Amino acid sequence: MKNIQLSSSYIKCLGGFTLTELMITISVAAILASTAVPSFSDMIKRHRVITQQNNLLGDIMLARMEAIKRGYNVSMCSANLTATGCSGNNDDWHQGWLIYVNSDKSGAYDSDDGDKILRIHDALVSSTQLNYTYTTLTFNSRGFVSGSDVNARFAFCNSDDDMDYEREIKMLSTGRASRREATVSTCL
Repeated sequence: MKNIQLSSSYIKCLGGFTLTELMITISVAAILASTAVPSFSDMIKRHRVITQQNNLLGDIMLARMEAIKRGYNVSMCSANLTATGCSGNNDDWHQGWLIYVNSDKSGAYDSDDGDKILRIHDALVSSTQLNYTYTTLTFNSRGFVSGSDVNARFAFCNSDDDMDYEREIKMLSTGRASRREATVSTCL
């Protein structure tokens, strides 16, 4: 059997990492990851609140358009735990909400009076609060906000009470809704 002699330049060409190079690379990767993870979780929280705000805004637009289309009052209310009716409490909007045709114009959902549920929205993610000034939001047949709901606002906040995560939807008397970052802290 022949003994093969390898030159030192050939051995260096074979490549690979030294232990020192590998440890430095892992250290740099760990530092980069430790700075990226907190900002990524902040981004997720912020986008969760914005997504839920957009879902409510879409449902507000649906309720308004259904009121115009049907020629009846259409209302939204905070859902009870079984999502079969209104909770009657303005602090329960995080449990979800109902959109219904309010045929008797009473404001309250009552299936015996011919009110018909159009959409049920599920509860929000547990880390998100939703506060609203009133228990119901009602649009009349012309699409205007009815009653005391004029200039009311919905406020979304993340449960860690960080102002960066607060958003709101403000209702105008014309039935239009505008979304924006919260101007004052509304988290409880």
